[in-house]
Amino acid sequence: MFVFAIFRLAGSSADRLLELMNKKTEIDENKEGKEIVFKGNIAFENVEFTYPESKKPVLKDISFEVQTGQTVAIVGT
Repeated sequence: MFVFAIFRLAGSSADRLLELMNKKTEIDENKEGKEIVFKGNIAFENVEFTYPESKKPVLKDISFEVQTGQTVAIVGT
């Protein structure tokens, strides 16, 4: 019975999180920005990235090209 109560609570929490994530906000996160329609590709060559509080780069010598309409994510552990 205890496990069932935990699962019900977890389900309610997940429902609430989804409700909050899908809620529309009144904040315009890009009110100063402009939408640009790209007609070409974007190339990154020998890119390096280091977090401000770190001395060691998390990305080093990365090169890739993003095609028009393509979505790219860099994910690490």
